[in-house]
Amino acid sequence: MEQKLKRRLKRTIANVMSWACLIILSFFMMLLVYFLFIDGNPPIVINNEPLPISAETARPGETIIMVYDFCKNSKTQSELYSFWQRKEDGLIWEQSRRELSVSNIGCHVFKIPLVIPEDIPPGEWKRYNSATFRVNLLATHTVDWESEYITIQKE
Repeated sequence: MEQKLKRRLKRTIANVMSWACLIILSFFMMLLVYFLFIDGNPPIVINNEPLPISAETARPGETIIMVYDFCKNSKTQSELYSFWQRKEDGLIWEQSRRELSVSNIGCHVFKIPLVIPEDIPPGEWKRYNSATFRVNLLATHTVDWESEYITIQKE
């Protein structure tokens, strides 16, 4: 009789341990799915795409103003990747990477001076931007936007 009770007790403990492991594993799987696939709100929303430019034409070396109207929903920093692309043939010019550091949550309008590269060939060009935000430990969210076309003329 005592032997039977010991076996039953061992079986009960094994069942409880199995269920506990299953519940803990399920919890971590749901947490992993959340971190990988559920981002919540986008970290930034661009309100005025394509971004307006202060001039329709410019020459290399001139400064133009691009107006960014956006709402930031997260305090996370991001890496900004930017480049110029010509309309006629898709040529990419002057690629750059830098830290995008707007820490205030809320809506903002920035007027950003942008110098036309000295060695850019003439044509119709558009400025492309892509910001990658780390929204949680495992997931990133990338937001892309572009400017209006501007005609670059020879000097």
